[in-house]
This record gives sequence, C-alpha cells and structure tokens, in this order.
Amino acid sequence: MKNAVMGVGLKPLTLLALFREHNEEFKKRVGIDRIQETYDSYLRSYKHLSAFIREKKGVEDVTLRSLDRVFYDDFEIFLRTDRNLKPKSVHEHLYRLKKLTMRAVSQGTLRRDPYCRLHPELPKRKSRHMKLEDLKTLMTTPVEKPQLQFVRDMFLFSTFTGLAYADLKRLKTSDITQSEDGAWWIHIRRQKTDTLSSVRLLDIPLRIIEKYRNQRQGDNVFNVYRRGYF
Repeated sequence: MKNAVMGVGLKPLTLLALFREHNEEFKKRVGIDRIQETYDSYLRSYKHLSAFIREKKGVEDVTLRSLDRVFYDDFEIFLRTDRNLKPKSVHEHLYRLKKLTMRAVSQGTLRRDPYCRLHPELPKRKSRHMKLEDLKTLMTTPVEKPQLQFVRDMFLFSTFTGLAYADLKRLKTSDITQSEDGAWWIHIRRQKTDTLSSVRLLDIPLRIIEKYRNQRQGDNVFNVYRRGYF
C-alpha cells in the first residue's frame, strides 16, 4: 500500500512512457545479450510513434486503454504517407507497437491485447540467391583496380564460407586452424547469434587468404574497411 501511495513499482499507463521504459531496459543489455543496432532501431520506432501521436492526435501521449484499431490503422497510414517508409520498415514499426501492447498485458496494465489478432503485412521478398552462372561470371570477369578486386574477393570469401560482413571484418588468424587430415578450418563465434561456427576452407577461400597475407595489419586476416559494404 505504501508503494502504491508513493508511486513505487507502478507500471506506465501511457504508450510512450511504456516505450521509454522498454528502451531503457534494452539499453542496459546492449553489449551483453543485445546489440547497439537493434537498440537504435527501437529509438527510431519511438521517434515515429511520438511524432504520430503529436502531429495526428494533438497530444503528447495516449493511454494504453485508449488504443484501438483506428489508432493502429492511422499509424500505418502515417508511416506509409507522411514518413514515406518502405513496406519492410512499416512492418517493423507496427510489430513494435504490437510488442508494446503485449508488454502492457504482461504487466497487468491491459486486460487484453487490442492488436493480438492483427498481423502487419510482410512485403514479398525477392530471391537474393545468386545463381551459379552469375557466380562464375563474377569470378572470371577481369577487374583492374586493386580496390575493386579486394571488394570482389571479400564477397567471394563470404559466399564460400557463409561468414557475414560483421564476422569477416573481425576474423583473426587464430580463428583458422589445420586438422590432422590437413584440412583448414575456420572456428569463429558468430557476432549476431553468439554461437560457435566451424567452416571448412575450400580452395578458393584459401587462395584469397594467401593473396592478402602480406597486407595484414595485426591479427586480422583481412584489412576489411570498418565503414562500407561489399
């Protein structure tokens, strides 16, 4: 009763206050079991939702109990028109709105989730798989500039090993070992999933490693640029 009178331990009753609480908790876990990029994306969602409430509803915040289908649909239209976001981004922000109402239910501030039966429409995904013919063309097309050769080689190395860009740029010489049968392996803990991955090195990635051996700086296998993509 004392806590209730003093406001200690009370859960947020408004949407943006609940979102701020979520983000503050998430921030404390960055570097432990959460990553900065995801935290930044939650901040973007908060920014869009805050702007929508202020510009379209004319208030600084709304109560959780006032959330209904109209609010959801209006927010979706706002994202698509006023913010001119792509379908994938719209889906992402609507999903986070749903996550907040689920959080409110779990905290007991809402009896039921007003959006439990709503599922943000996922945009149709185009195939991102490279055909074998395309890969062969990429490998055999002459490239004169060393910088472009490096970009192509890093792409090929990732293709043949399955390593993501984040894993490739932090790949160390100590991550590569040779087994008793003479085969070379990469043993690396993946950044995104924090799981150990073992990849056997085939001839092409081995040749790429050897090609850039003399250009190493420190323990990194490749001098991958810290900014930019291949």
